[in-house]
Amino acid sequence: MSAIRPTVSVLVPTRDYKRPLEGLIKSFLDQCASGDELLIGIDTHNEPKENTEKIVRTIKKFYSKNIKMKEYDTGHNCWGHCILNDLMTMATGDYLVFIDDDDRLYPDALNTIRAVAIECGFEMLRCRCGEVIPARRVPFLFKVKVWERPMVYWFDKNVKDGGVGGHNLVVPNIPGRIGKWDCRYEGDYDFVASTLAQWAGVEWRGEFIMEIRVTGDYSTPPRR
Repeated sequence: MSAIRPTVSVLVPTRDYKRPLEGLIKSFLDQCASGDELLIGIDTHNEPKENTEKIVRTIKKFYSKNIKMKEYDTGHNCWGHCILNDLMTMATGDYLVFIDDDDRLYPDALNTIRAVAIECGFEMLRCRCGEVIPARRVPFLFKVKVWERPMVYWFDKNVKDGGVGGHNLVVPNIPGRIGKWDCRYEGDYDFVASTLAQWAGVEWRGEFIMEIRVTGDYSTPPRR
């Protein structure tokens, strides 16, 4: 039997072409490996067609088999949460990461997730007959930094609204053990809580996996 390293699916909803999606795509392509994927859901609800076309052109500029996109008309303002619920059904990676279109993955974040998964007992074994056998898995709560502010999440090991969110959570891609993003602003916390309720525990980690922006801050962080 031979070990297979974990793969990662990064899920992002977007709708405003003015938001710096390009920076997120670059941060993904700088570190992705075979089997990793960036799934981009474009919300077209109440958006002029030309705005959606600009987003599509931005994505196509970075042609890669690791990037997939899908357009949605959600019919309402859901902060991208309905889109994330659907993107999860498309994801093929062993672990799921959730990020906003104006944020960036931390340098080497995907390899950090892989290393932590292996450290915590992840194994994916392929037997001689070709069958893939998943072994122990566990969800993680990583830290994230706020761009240009002295703020870090999480700051204590307490699952509470305002203390952790969807940015922190990296969850094994196991159908039936993943929560739901509710259609409200606090829906990311709802997702974390409903996901962790299906697991016996969670691994709190001090490594950073992304830099997030305060809404409306579209300045560009320096490349590391």
